[in-house]
Amino acid sequence: MLTRTAVGTRVCVSLLDDMLKLYEAEESSVGSQAFDVGYDIMTQLIEQGLVPDLYGKFRISGEIVTPHQTTLLKIVDSYLHSIQTSMSSSASELRAIKVKQKLSPMLAKCFLDLSAYARKAVERSIDSLDHSPRSPSIADTSSNDFSSAKHSRLTELDVMLPKVCEALVLVTQCIITVTLEAEGESTDERLHAASDPSLKAFFLETRSDDDGIVKNLIGKLPATE
Repeated sequence: MLTRTAVGTRVCVSLLDDMLKLYEAEESSVGSQAFDVGYDIMTQLIEQGLVPDLYGKFRISGEIVTPHQTTLLKIVDSYLHSIQTSMSSSASELRAIKVKQKLSPMLAKCFLDLSAYARKAVERSIDSLDHSPRSPSIADTSSNDFSSAKHSRLTELDVMLPKVCEALVLVTQCIITVTLEAEGESTDERLHAASDPSLKAFFLETRSDDDGIVKNLIGKLPATE
């Protein structure tokens, strides 16, 4: 219900807002205990494979990423790191593999969408600087004129870029955790999950148009030089 109805989505939004406020609460305090309850609820959603639906519910028209989507990615990143150190049996390892398989398509799509947006935003900014008139020197202009000239050269900077980069870092960390763990999975566990491809191979083969994840990542390097 939390991921399928408007009321459920609002409950999750309120939950994430409260968790952000309680994140730095003193250990053993009521606030810290409330945060743990919220984290346990989110953990259940992750393990039930409901995070992709919830991530989509947090979408806002016209925005590539929203604050609540970023918060959700932070929780997913934390969860993936936590299960890496808490697996104590074959059953828990198999459960972790299934969770990562459910998250992988969402993580791949997020990476491709966010990295493509970031790359285009950087290219637009660089292009606007390359083609803008030369700014007057400080010696030749008043402070007001210089400020106006500087502002005109920054008009193509995308205000969403810092938020996109934050989300992109989180998604990348999640993908790295998933793929590095996939290399260490046992043969027996892979036989149990034989209907699904290798997680590492999945991310290597996932692509948008002609660009795969690795090519998309490398392709951004020239734009940032």
